[in-house]
Amino acid sequence: MRKSILFLLICASLFPKAQSFTDSVSNSYKNLPFKNQVDSINELSRSYRISYPDKAIILNFLADKISTENRYNEGRIKSLQLLGYTYHYHQVNDSAIFYYKKALDIAKKSKNVKERAVCHGSMAINFNQQNLYDKSIEYFELARKDFQELKDINGEAKVYANIGNVYLSKGSSRKALESYLQSVNLCEKIDDNNLMAANLSNIAIIYQNLEEIDKAIEYQFRVLKLIKNREIPIIVDSYNNIGLSYKMLGKTDSAKYYFTIAIETADKLAIKDKYCLALNNMGTLFYEAKDFKKAYELFAKALVISEEIGDLRATAFYQNNIASTYIEIGKFELATEKAYSSLQIALPLDAKNEITESYKLLAEGNYRQGLYKEAFDYLKLFNVYNDSLIKENATKEIARLKNRFELLEKEKELKIKNQEIELYKKNEKISELNRMGLVFVIFFVVVIAFLIIINQRRRLKKNKLLQEKESALMSEKLRNADLERTHLETELEYKNQEITNFALHIVEKNEFLEKLKSIAEQNSETESSQLKTLIAQNLTIEKEREEFRAQVEQINEGFFLKLNEQFPNLTKNEIRLAALLRLNLSSKEISTLLNISPSSVDMNRHRLRKKINLDADLVLSDFFKTI
Repeated sequence: MRKSILFLLICASLFPKAQSFTDSVSNSYKNLPFKNQVDSINELSRSYRISYPDKAIILNFLADKISTENRYNEGRIKSLQLLGYTYHYHQVNDSAIFYYKKALDIAKKSKNVKERAVCHGSMAINFNQQNLYDKSIEYFELARKDFQELKDINGEAKVYANIGNVYLSKGSSRKALESYLQSVNLCEKIDDNNLMAANLSNIAIIYQNLEEIDKAIEYQFRVLKLIKNREIPIIVDSYNNIGLSYKMLGKTDSAKYYFTIAIETADKLAIKDKYCLALNNMGTLFYEAKDFKKAYELFAKALVISEEIGDLRATAFYQNNIASTYIEIGKFELATEKAYSSLQIALPLDAKNEITESYKLLAEGNYRQGLYKEAFDYLKLFNVYNDSLIKENATKEIARLKNRFELLEKEKELKIKNQEIELYKKNEKISELNRMGLVFVIFFVVVIAFLIIINQRRRLKKNKLLQEKESALMSEKLRNADLERTHLETELEYKNQEITNFALHIVEKNEFLEKLKSIAEQNSETESSQLKTLIAQNLTIEKEREEFRAQVEQINEGFFLKLNEQFPNLTKNEIRLAALLRLNLSSKEISTLLNISPSSVDMNRHRLRKKINLDADLVLSDFFKTI
C-alpha cells in the first residue's frame, strides 16, 4: 500500500504544480554559489521527507541536476543518498537500493572514502529491513573496511554494533555477541560511553534470551553505571530489562521497583512506546498476583497510548491482555469484544502470537457465556494457529539451546586462552631466570660440566614436552567426551519434555471435546446433533495417538532394551506402560492415550509392579527413571 501511495505522489511531480514548486525553490537560491544552492536544497528536502515525500524527491532531483551541471560530485552523492533514504523510509526498497548504488558509484569514481562508507552502510541497513541478513552483513563489512581505511574508530565501532544487531535478528547469538564485544573494545579507545552502553544492553538481552539471568543483570547494571545522562532512551530500556530479569528470577518486589522507574523515566522523556511497554510489564506483575483491577488500569492506559501513536501490533497485544483480565473478573462479553477487536487488527499484520491469543480468548469467552458452537469454532482456529506456533517455538528453542551451548564453548575457549597466556608468562619469567643462571655458571664451571648440564637439560625438556603433549591430548579427549555426554543428556531431556507436552495436548483436547459433547447432550435435539457431529469428527484422535506412540518408541529405544534385559517376561503393552509412567503421566492421562479406562490402567500398573517384584514403598515411575 505504501509503495502505491508513494508512486502516486511521485507521479504528481509531472504536473505543472510540481514545475511551479521547482521554479519557486530555484529562484529562492539562485543568487547563492552552486555548492550552497545544492546544500540548501538538500537540507530543505529533509523537512518534506516524512509528510511530503513527493516534494522531497523533487528537491533532491533539482539538487542532483545543479550538481551535475557544475560537476560537483559531493553534491550529487548527497542528493542521491537523500533520494535513496526517502524511498527507504517509505519502504520502496528497489528504488532505495537503486539510488544508493548510483551514489556509491560516484563515490568510488571520485575516491571519496567517507561517502563510500555512508553508501555501504545505508545499503546494509536497507537489506536488513528486508530481512536479507547475509547481504546486510556483506555491505556492513565493506563499510567497516572503509572506516578502517579512514582510521575512523567511532565509525568502525558503530558498524560492529550494527553487524551485531543483524546477527541478533538472524538468531545467531554467538556471532552477535562477538560483534558487540568488538564494538565495546573500540568504544573504550575513544570513550564513547553511549555507544558502549547500547552494546552492553544488547549483550544483556542475549544473556536474558539464553536464560543466563545473573549475567543479564550484571551487564544491565554496567549500562546504568556508564550512562551519566539519565535523559536518553536507552536508560528506559535498561530499567525495563532489569525489571524483566528480576521477574524471571521470581523477585517481584525488585521487578516492581525497576518497572516503576522505567514508567516514570519514559513519561518524563515522553518516549511513548517505551512508556507503554513499562506499563504493560507492571500490569503483568499485578495480573500474575491476581490484582486484576490494577492490572486492567495499567493495560488500559498502555492501550490508549499505543492507539495514539499508531502502533497496531502493540494495540492488538494490549487488547488481548485486557480481554484476559475481563475473563478473570467474569466479564465474558467484554472479553470477547476486546479479543475480537484485537483479532481484526492482528490478522492483516499476520501477527501470529496475537492471532493465536485472540482465538483462545474468544473460545474461552464464548464458552463461559454458554455459546458452545461459537466456542468450538474459535477453538478449531486456535488449534490451527497454536500448532503452528508450537512448531516455531520448538525450532526457536532448539536454536536457543544451540546458541547457549556455543556461548559456553566460547567462554571455555577464552578461559583456556587466558590460562595459556598466564602459563606462557610464567615460563618466560622462569626462562629469563635460567638464562641469568647459565651466564653465572659459565664463569665458574668447567666446559665439560657445562656441556653435560646442557645435554641433560635438553633431555629433560624433550621428555617434559612429550609428557605435556600427551597430557594435553588426554585432557582434550576427556573434555570432548564430557561435552558430548552433556549435550546428549540435554537433548534427551528436551525430547522427553516435548513428548510429555504432546501427550498432555492430546489429553486436554480429548477432555475438552468430551466436555462439549456432554453439554451438547443437554441442548435441543437439532443443535445437539450438529454439535455432536462436529465433536465426533474431532474426537477421532487415533492418528495423533499413533504419532505419539511412534515418538515414544523412538526416544525410549535405549530404555526398552535395558528393560528387556532386566525383565524379559514383560509384554509389549507392559513395556509401553512403563515408558508412559517414566514420563510422569497420570492414570487418567495414560488411559486417554491408550484408549482404555483409568481402572484398566490401574490394574495394569498393579500387574506390572508384581512382575518386576517392586517393593510397595517405592514409586513405580521413579523406579523406571533409574533404568
